[in-house]
Amino acid sequence: MSAGYVFGIPADAARDCEQIAPTPVDQRCMSCRTPIKDGDMGYIRPVMTGPGAVKACPVHMGCEAVSIVGHEYGICTCTGWDTTTKAAGDELMRRLRQAAKGDT
Repeated sequence: MSAGYVFGIPADAARDCEQIAPTPVDQRCMSCRTPIKDGDMGYIRPVMTGPGAVKACPVHMGCEAVSIVGHEYGICTCTGWDTTTKAAGDELMRRLRQAAKGDT
């Protein structure tokens, strides 16, 4: 059973997920509303659009992560970030990569 649906995420990082191909280019991210570009990484989220109706919506990896761990890395409204922007998600992903390398 798949743990979820992803796009653009390397297979070794998304072992339990089903890769969506092709990347949903030009569809808007459900969080920041910025169109998905070729090379972006993210998830496909089910969104209820009405009684018994569900739509599959893409979300950038960083945009999703902001809502989960943004506060822990200083990307939150407490520190003045607009967490509904792609810039917030991009900065969080930069900080996560930096933390993974041991640079703080």
